[in-house]
Amino acid sequence: MQVPFGEWLPDIPDHLNKGATTATNVFPAAVSYKPFKASQQKSNALDSQCFGAFSTKDNSANVYTFAGTKSKLYKLSGETFSDVSQASTTYNAGADNFWSFSNFGTTVVASNGEDTPQKFVVGTSSVFADLGGSPPIFTFSAVIRDFLVVGRIKTVKNRVQWSGINDVETWTSGTKQSDYQDLADGGEITGIVGGEYGYIFQENQITRMDYVGGTTVFRFSVISKNRGAIFAKAITQVGKRVFFYAQDGFFEIDGETIRPIGQHKVNDYFESNLSAGYQQNIIASTDPLNHLAIWSYPSTAATTGVQDRLLIYNYSVNRWSVVETAAEMIFLQFSEAYTVDTLDNVSNSLDDLNVSFDSRYWLGGVVNFAGFDGDHKLIQFDGDTLAATIETGEIEPSPGRRSTVTMVRPIVDGTSTARVTSRARAADSGTSTSYASLQTNGDIPVRSSGRYHKVGVAIAAAASWNDAQGVDLIAVSAGNRWVIQ
Repeated sequence: MQVPFGEWLPDIPDHLNKGATTATNVFPAAVSYKPFKASQQKSNALDSQCFGAFSTKDNSANVYTFAGTKSKLYKLSGETFSDVSQASTTYNAGADNFWSFSNFGTTVVASNGEDTPQKFVVGTSSVFADLGGSPPIFTFSAVIRDFLVVGRIKTVKNRVQWSGINDVETWTSGTKQSDYQDLADGGEITGIVGGEYGYIFQENQITRMDYVGGTTVFRFSVISKNRGAIFAKAITQVGKRVFFYAQDGFFEIDGETIRPIGQHKVNDYFESNLSAGYQQNIIASTDPLNHLAIWSYPSTAATTGVQDRLLIYNYSVNRWSVVETAAEMIFLQFSEAYTVDTLDNVSNSLDDLNVSFDSRYWLGGVVNFAGFDGDHKLIQFDGDTLAATIETGEIEPSPGRRSTVTMVRPIVDGTSTARVTSRARAADSGTSTSYASLQTNGDIPVRSSGRYHKVGVAIAAAASWNDAQGVDLIAVSAGNRWVIQ
């Protein structure tokens, strides 16, 4: 009988779970799981932990990547981060704060909630400088229509304020439609998402922000009462779709529709696996090339609070997985253009390059899922494949009676091993066989007896493979001679 690797559903009991009970170091696709690759360091080290990173490109496809630590701002050139902090300035981002970046035309605005907001004009600036127009000190920012909208003002944590129209350095209320709005309910602001319209996230509320012009300028409509984003960095956006983590799990918001995406799937798993003392370290980003929303978080094994897991959601097929890898910061980075001299950074051999020289990849500007590791170095997830484990839900080949699984054939386009875990009663703990290797015909002989069985497939690190779809197995019903295939 053939058993597919279905949707990873750790919140559902193993028995009659039509999905997968384990999906580690993979990411979900439509009808399979695909390998997740190890991180590789791509830069020198920042002076300390990365509290925020941002990448943008200008109209000439020149790429600008920035990163911020507690006291400094950096800009990447090639594989080297250089200090581009304002001259004679030491910033003071606290451990609970972080750098927020927004791109307004050619101006990159950086803020940390404690210091005067900073600006860097791409193509012109060599270091950051104070943002003009006497802006408030704020934590969050986003571009909504033709305004820079900022929130969590240092002195008023529930205030939203916006710049003049098409003028990021006008902040006087009443000038060029600049103004502010205090949100009476919902608690402190925990994030802002921009676009044609915006979302203002608070601890216990989500408000939609629509431009209407005139003396009103923006209309504020509460679209979620008593549910917000309790952790500031756990919000991420792809186009008009926004993904966030609330007190009662993971959600997606699109327009005015809020949809649960983790209920009866991963919410319970995440809550039990999240380190209770370091919830504020959750960071969200996306991988739009693979249609993934990703949360980096510290698990219960992370005794110092450094993020050691990635929880992954494929928003095109509504499926989840988890990756065991460390990343103190994750973000989207545009690739820089390659020259003949910098090809050595990719490979020492032209024969080993797996991207055609006709590809626009070498021209730069390709978006990559990236991050920073515990050494405070830029990383990209383009190394060898990680060691992966996928396990089916529990099946009952012979309803009402015992059976013995005698053969497993992984449906994986690469070399793998497999084991069977069996139990006689739902109240029992399962007994597992050892992982066994493929024979030349693709079969794995096993022998495991019980009423309920599940099959685990393991793929070694650095193995070459693309899709893991499920398993074929043979089970012999106890007391009979027929074979279940």
